[in-house]
Amino acid sequence: YLAHYNLGRVHYRQGNYQLALEQFQNSLVIAERLNHHYYIAIACNEIGMVYENLSQSVLSVDDNKVLFEKALEYHERALNLFMQEENLAMAARSLNNIANTNSRLAINSLVAKYGEAWEDSLYKVPSGEILHTFSKAIDYYNKALDIFERLDNEIEIAKVNINIGSHYNWVRNWTQAQSFIDKGLVIARKLKSQQDISNALFALAETHFRRGNLQLAERYLLEGVSIAEEQDLKPDLRYYYNKLSVVYEHLKDMNKALVYFKKSTQIKDQLFSEKSQKAITEMQTKYETEKKEQEIKLLSNEKALLHSENQRQRLIIFITIGGLLVILAFAGLLVNMIRQKQRANKILEEKNALISHQKQEITDSIRYASRIQKAILPSETLLSSTLKEHFVLFLPRDIVSGDFYWFTVKDQKMVLVAADCTGHGVPGAFMSMLGVSFLYEIVNKEGIMQPAQILNKLRDLVKVTLSQTGKLNEQKDGMDISLSMLDLENMRLEWAGAYNPLIIVRNGEFIEFKADKMPVAIHINDTNPFTNHEIDLQSGDSFYMFSDGFPDQFGGEYGKKFMTKKLKELFVEINHLSMAEQKEALLNAHLQWRGDEYEQIDDIVIFGVRV
Repeated sequence: YLAHYNLGRVHYRQGNYQLALEQFQNSLVIAERLNHHYYIAIACNEIGMVYENLSQSVLSVDDNKVLFEKALEYHERALNLFMQEENLAMAARSLNNIANTNSRLAINSLVAKYGEAWEDSLYKVPSGEILHTFSKAIDYYNKALDIFERLDNEIEIAKVNINIGSHYNWVRNWTQAQSFIDKGLVIARKLKSQQDISNALFALAETHFRRGNLQLAERYLLEGVSIAEEQDLKPDLRYYYNKLSVVYEHLKDMNKALVYFKKSTQIKDQLFSEKSQKAITEMQTKYETEKKEQEIKLLSNEKALLHSENQRQRLIIFITIGGLLVILAFAGLLVNMIRQKQRANKILEEKNALISHQKQEITDSIRYASRIQKAILPSETLLSSTLKEHFVLFLPRDIVSGDFYWFTVKDQKMVLVAADCTGHGVPGAFMSMLGVSFLYEIVNKEGIMQPAQILNKLRDLVKVTLSQTGKLNEQKDGMDISLSMLDLENMRLEWAGAYNPLIIVRNGEFIEFKADKMPVAIHINDTNPFTNHEIDLQSGDSFYMFSDGFPDQFGGEYGKKFMTKKLKELFVEINHLSMAEQKEALLNAHLQWRGDEYEQIDDIVIFGVRV
């Protein structure tokens, strides 16, 4: 399959469309025999493109019509197979190909009706059949556009918008034409795609020309000429010069009309000359190549005749001697291979045993570290004795975690923490244990209770302990934290955050308190104090603190992130459940989002409390 397909691609690029067609048809036969839908679709797509290009060498409009209808047949077959395979990107390209072919079919009908004056006929109202074909092209372009927008393929979105707008010109719907072309032009300018900008400017000029806005048409054409001249887009320049000649003729500026008509003719002659020269060069190269191949073939035949008898005698001798040598060499090689394999197997077994032992020792050490980490985290007994309704969803990515949660009670006030340290696994676990130790010292020993002051003090300790000075290439390890101080007696909550927010769900809606955009670590703004938020709570309020592990998880149908917005909506959706049921719902949502295809990418912690 691939051999025929690749040969077809070579012939296609060289412009040998008949040879390309033969190779692609051979690849299609093999793909059908294998019942491989994707390969069948790819082959059909290429055959459709070949039939379109074969029309360039055909003078008869009737023959062209047959070629375009053949192209449509294969493009539609490719589209159906790509849709069955749920390959949206290739399906969109097939839709685009079908639209292009319908467009060329409509233009072929115009050529059949008006001959060389077919372009002038576009200013007239198209007949029913031609109008229907252009409308079909627009429908297919719109379907392709819908898929490209779902795939967020901006360059294709720009191209298709411009194509749709150009076709609305041809069916005389100027409003729709301008709307689609404008959209395509905005994206093309953003992507700095000069060819697409040029196409859009010409289409816009066409729209305004047909609406009688000659000055606007002139403006867009002159801008397009500037781009086409800068990028040396000769085919575009030919159309720009020709259209400017027509515009100036309507503006009664005959001097400029003549200047641009001459420029258009000059470019047209130049393009024809280049095309002719290229064709002559290709024919000459092909002739020289075939001639040399024939000469080589004749010389080879003569030489073969002269040496055939000697070669036959030598061949018999060589085969006899060679056969004996091969047998002896093979026997020796076989014995040597067996011995080497035995030695290699022994060495491999010893290395595997050593690696297995080392791996087990490392795993045992990490599991022991996990028990230590769990021991320093607040126990469920401590949490349940103080908080009536709460949950902690704690899911380390590895055996140990870089995320942690913390809780303490002092002077009948509770300090609650959900934190995300730099990294995960063993490095993150070291940072989390450092964080727990510092929080204990700040709150329980120094008696600091205001969340912002706690984070300020914690940042100072992290910078000093990790010797962070802000030098280039220095490690920026630290923590993102959401930290609350809860006063249940007065129904009051104080909160501060480093990157990680606080979400409160009240009466079926969420309230978000945004964190300061700086970590608990060295930072460009680390001289600024953290912001302290004071919040009056209402009975039944639920508040949530979390790391970025849950919203950053990849999954779903398109392999995208879960996102914080969806998590906030989920908090509202499950708020009527008990806190234990909320934890279960969040866990199920995470597992369902990941499915079987995606691994957990980061540690996860969510701390939820209802008052």
